[in-house]
Amino acid sequence: MTTQLEHKSVALSSTADMADAPKGTVACLVAITGVRDNVGDIIMPGAFARTIRERRPKGVFAHDVQKWAARAEVYEEWLPGDPRLPTLTKDGKPWPREAGAVFVRALYDLDTKDGREAYKKVRFYSKSNECEWSIGYSVPPGGARKDTKAGVRRIYDLDWFEFSPVLFGAASQTMTLSVKSGLPHVGEVKADPAFDDLVDGVEVIPVGELRSMVSLTIPADVADQVAVEGGLPSEELHVTLAYLGEGLDEAELAEAAVVVEQVAAQSAPLAGIIGGIGAFPENEDGIPAWVPVDVPGLAELRQRVTQALDEAGIWYAANHGFTPHMTLTYLKPGEPLPSPSRSRRSSSAR
Repeated sequence: MTTQLEHKSVALSSTADMADAPKGTVACLVAITGVRDNVGDIIMPGAFARTIRERRPKGVFAHDVQKWAARAEVYEEWLPGDPRLPTLTKDGKPWPREAGAVFVRALYDLDTKDGREAYKKVRFYSKSNECEWSIGYSVPPGGARKDTKAGVRRIYDLDWFEFSPVLFGAASQTMTLSVKSGLPHVGEVKADPAFDDLVDGVEVIPVGELRSMVSLTIPADVADQVAVEGGLPSEELHVTLAYLGEGLDEAELAEAAVVVEQVAAQSAPLAGIIGGIGAFPENEDGIPAWVPVDVPGLAELRQRVTQALDEAGIWYAANHGFTPHMTLTYLKPGEPLPSPSRSRRSSSAR
């Protein structure tokens, strides 16, 4: 038998601190009781008592029950007057005296794509109070009464099945109490001592102010020998593994850094040969002149990086094939290529 669920929603903002909570934790009020919502219903205080005793609600995304996203760690109904209720609504008005709420502390499954994507949207839209919460439920026979005089339906008992972030909902009095990201800032990613030497080689770096990429570094002495006069400084020479595009914020960069660090932790140092000269077709920066990179295992490393980015839901450019190379300079049309680089062996392209 298929049960048709009703939905009730509440608005979202980010306030209280959860210093000891694991990353991916969200504390929120997902339903309002005691006040009329925008569709003419009043969920009466105490309506959740039975269903909370009988089942644990599931965290999904946009009411898609195929996208399991979060586990309810704590779920309680707070009756009107409970001291844990906020004193103000998200728009700064006094909290209604007759209003109660349903509290959920949820842990998003950041090991799955659905969990990560749902959590990222909650975190992003909570910053501007645009995200709202909604519950999926059904009303059993006799669980509600229609007040025709007042034009409202009063719900005294319901079966609560799931909670979900949405953009718009029926209620507006409550808020997310806290969003715990737990993501380090770029530059604060900590590596285990066992692979300190690896994260120096595979990293996520900003390119200028807008563009970001995952790149592989080479030893400074080799870079000094390969760099050409008038070209890129030796300290900027690198092998690009994945271009992450423009406009990534600090949290997104930090998330990418964690993903790449995990790949690096499982990768051995690479060794190979750098030498020769090549050129790509002209782009907005000029004609890229580059030195080929022949490193066994490099293509496999890139595949592991891109697979990890895919699993994390992090975009990267996939509009051309992978040609291992290190760009030396950008030429104007008609300028000659630099002299081919003499082959040099690198043993720390990690």
